[in-house]
Parts: sequence; C-alpha cells; structure tokens
Amino acid sequence: MLEDVVRILRLINERPNERFQPNSDDLQGYFTSWFDGGAVSEATGHTFYKFADSSKAMVHVLGYFYITITLADGTKISVIEETQRAGKELLLKGQQLLSAEEKVEADILERPDIEADNSPTIEFNFPFAEQFGFCTRCGHRVEPYLPSKVSHNEIKILGKEPPNVDDEPHYWCLNCKQEWLALSYKDTSVACKNCKTWMPFIVEFCGNCGVKCS
Repeated sequence: MLEDVVRILRLINERPNERFQPNSDDLQGYFTSWFDGGAVSEATGHTFYKFADSSKAMVHVLGYFYITITLADGTKISVIEETQRAGKELLLKGQQLLSAEEKVEADILERPDIEADNSPTIEFNFPFAEQFGFCTRCGHRVEPYLPSKVSHNEIKILGKEPPNVDDEPHYWCLNCKQEWLALSYKDTSVACKNCKTWMPFIVEFCGNCGVKCS
C-alpha cells in the first residue's frame, strides 16, 4: 500500500510528459491534461487525478494541504497538513467531501462534449443559494446580497485583492460595523449542518441561515 501511495504522489508532483491532447492509449474522459500513467482535471477548489491502474486522487484547495487517494482496490487514504482548522473541519465535513468527490469524478468521466449545451453537469443533493441574508463573519441578519465571483481563498493565498473586487457584491453588517465582500462559490463548499445549503469552507457562519459553520 505504501508503495502505491508513493507512486501516486510522485505522479501528481511530476506529471511526466504532460500533454494537452490525449494520445490514442490515454484515459478517456473530460480532462484538462494527460501524462504518462494518468490524466488530470483542474477546477476551482480541487484538482482531480485518474491513473491508468484505476486508482484516483483529489487535491483540495482549502488553505492547507489536503489530498484524498482511492487505490484500485477501493482503499481510501487521506494525507492532510496538521493544523487546528484542518482537524476540526475534517471531523465535521470529511464524509461530505468524499461524497462530493464521487460526483466530481462522474461528471469528468461521463461528460461527452464540454462545448455542447446539453453536456451533463454535477448534480448535488443540497441546494446552492442564489441570495443570502446573514453575515458570514458573525451570523447576524443583513440586507439580502448576491454571491461574489471572487475567490476568498485566492485572496488569502495571494495576499491581495484583484483590481475588480469593488465591482463585486458586498454587504454592510451592523453588528460588525463593516462592509464585507460576499461569499463565493468559487471556493470549495460543503453543506451547512443546519439548512443543508452549500457554503464555502472559509466562512464562519452560514450566509443562508446564520448558523455557525464549525
């Protein structure tokens, strides 16, 4: 098992002979690139890998290192950076992440044509709210606001805001006495434990119901 994990991590790190058009013997499916021994699909919030021996892996973008690996025999392994936040989130939401992985993989492998209007999309059991009414920093009710298209996690990693951030939806919280940039579904999300609406990992309170997320 250890040898398999090491091999997969090496393939993820090196992507040997990466190419952006598949060879005839490469894996079939909607991928962004192929390499010797597997293929990869990159999206906001996660990077999905499929390997020639049917094993797979997903690297999650959460502000700390977290990768889940499923070996060819179905054995699941997680490699996670030890932080207080990571441990707390995994205890509460780990199973939801694994379930989301299965849906992401199904979409990647079954989508026949990304340009076609009728291409299948991922179907979730929980709703994505189109409008919010609670502050994601303190949980107090605020005036309704729309989601932003700017990734909060990207801002955190880069240490600066993009130039167009002022044009994105914001809301004023009377309790915080501050204007906040609206949450974004570009950040990795899980279902709120109270209302079951998908919420990004990085928020402290659910924007849909105001309940504390962790």
